[in-house]
Amino acid sequence: MSVKAVIDTNVLVSAFLSKNQDSPTVRIANAIFDERFIPV
Repeated sequence: MSVKAVIDTNVLVSAFLSKNQDSPTVRIANAIFDERFIPV
């Protein structure tokens, strides 16, 4: 069963601009790239 989540664009932009690899936005982006959930 795949988990789907709505991710706001601001979260992704913040993740790409962040220098802190432990920030929540970076962790969300990593989860998307690791295919732990599907962004819709």
